[in-house]
Amino acid sequence: MTTEKARVVLEIKPTLPPSENPVIDHISRKMLAALMLPEKGGAEGLTKEVGYLGTPESGSLFEEGVFYPKVLTFSAISCPCGKSSQALAHFRFPNGVVTGSLGFHYLTFHREEVPEDDIAIINKLPYGEVEVEKNHLY
Repeated sequence: MTTEKARVVLEIKPTLPPSENPVIDHISRKMLAALMLPEKGGAEGLTKEVGYLGTPESGSLFEEGVFYPKVLTFSAISCPCGKSSQALAHFRFPNGVVTGSLGFHYLTFHREEVPEDDIAIINKLPYGEVEVEKNHLY
């Protein structure tokens, strides 16, 4: 198994209530396009990997900040506003950026708490943009 330190974005712990009006702009459209990359056989060889990101809570099995491809967990986390993560998902994009399954939620509903460095990294994602539909938000 190949592991490496990851450039992680959108792993925040929001403290404010979610926005009543989600932020839909070129940044959220770029992030959604990256999340929609297939896991296998994507156009132009672009695929995302599903795996596990080591956290301080994960104990001695996984090093903090290291992405472990194809390692799946069955625990989910929840945003303080109630949105739950997918039980197994961290995603690594072809350029090495890693995010969790709540990343898009944080970007659209908790934008004011997202670090500017993360927004700058997302702005550089080279996977185009897609329109955000209501079903992507809820």
